[in-house]
This record gives sequence, structure tokens and C-alpha cells, in this order.
Amino acid sequence: MQVFQNKTKTLTKPPKIAIFTDLALENFMSRVCDVTGKKGMMGNRVSHSNRKKKVRLQPNLHTKKFFIPEENRWISLRVSSQGLRTIDKKGIHAVATELGI
Repeated sequence: MQVFQNKTKTLTKPPKIAIFTDLALENFMSRVCDVTGKKGMMGNRVSHSNRKKKVRLQPNLHTKKFFIPEENRWISLRVSSQGLRTIDKKGIHAVATELGI
């Protein structure tokens, strides 16, 4: 076993240094619906023998472009399927003004 010397204390393991690259940051992008605010949650995958394993349940997100005819422009949103239903019900202009876009 290798021992690392430090001026204040002796360490048995080297200190962990987190190195993030641009590729690694893409994997940590948050999955949140822009309209409803839905995000992932934790749950259990339960086997037939009733063993439980932690699993992360992700929302059903889609990146869609919407045209706002009142402002004559396109906006791009990451919306869940429930968010798409909200846009169908209220209209894209009303949803965009709520979001401040």
C-alpha cells in the first residue's frame, strides 16, 4: 500500500479530483420540462423475488419548435407529453407569456 505524505497529515489514498470536460457536462444536463416543471424521480425496480434496486425514472421529454404567429417567431422548448397537452389547451402564446419567453 502506497502512503502519500502531506505537510499537515498523512493520506492513505490520493485525493479525488473531479475533471469535467465538455463531453461529460452533456451527460449531466438536467431533464426538466420547460412548461410543467416535471423532472426525474427515484424509484425501485422490484424483481420477482421482491429484491429492490434503485432506479431513476425520467420524464418523457421532447425538444420541439413552436411558431408564435402573434410575434412572428419560432421558439424551441423541451416539453413533456403533458406539457404538449397544456400547450394544446392554452395555446402557445399564453404558455410563452407565462414562461416569460
